[in-house]
Order: sequence, then structure tokens, then C-alpha cells
Amino acid sequence: MTSKECEVCGEVFSPVKPWQVNCSAKCKARKSNANRKDAIREYNQKYLGSLRERFNSQRCTSRRRGVEFNLSFDEWAWFWNGHWDKRGNKPDQLAMCRNNDEGAYELGNIYLDTNRNNSKLAVELKPQNKCETTGRFI
Repeated sequence: MTSKECEVCGEVFSPVKPWQVNCSAKCKARKSNANRKDAIREYNQKYLGSLRERFNSQRCTSRRRGVEFNLSFDEWAWFWNGHWDKRGNKPDQLAMCRNNDEGAYELGNIYLDTNRNNSKLAVELKPQNKCETTGRFI
């Protein structure tokens, strides 16, 4: 067989098998470790990107509802830190709630609660209008 240059360290070596591209097991381990680090870096970029999308989505939704959103990305990420897997729109998942459903989304006026409890509170705080003809609440 002909000599090859190692892809990791650049040393010239005689391969034992035709598909061998590294001069030793150490270089093979170094290469796989480098690939793993690249994969971790890529995952982190993708994950952080999805956090940014979640932040923008929550900010846009609150503005669409006419509620001011005064949190920076860092403040928002700090608030949700440790609760990412519990976050969602199902009844027992967590939501970012405002005190008495008033004011802006800002530190000091927000807390975590389940969607179920947040909905109950919204119904309690909502002024109820009674229909004069049917007597039902509107």
C-alpha cells in the first residue's frame, strides 16, 4: 500500500487498511472528539436560536393582544431558566402570568403559574355582564 497523510496530525503513515485515514487510535479519537465538539456547538446554536424564536413569538403575541412587553431576551431567558421543559399551552404546563392581569410583562409584575390557574384567575377578574333578556352571563 502507499503512504498517506493523517487527516488530524498531518504525519505520513502506512495504512493497514485501504480506508484508514488516521495514523493511530489517538488521532482517530482526537478527530471524533473534534466532531463531537462541532456537533455540540451546532446543537447549542440551534437551541439558542429556538429560544430567540420563542422569545419573539411571546413578545409578538403579547403586543397583538395590546399588552406591553418590556423584557429583554436575557431577562426573559433568566425568568424561564430551569423551566423550559414545563413550558407550554396545555392546562398543567407553565405560563408567564401578570399580577392581576394588569400592566406590562416586566420583572416585578410577572410570575410562573399553570395555564389552568391562570385561566381561572382571568375568569374571576373579568367583569361579568348579565344579558337582560336571558339572564345569562355574557
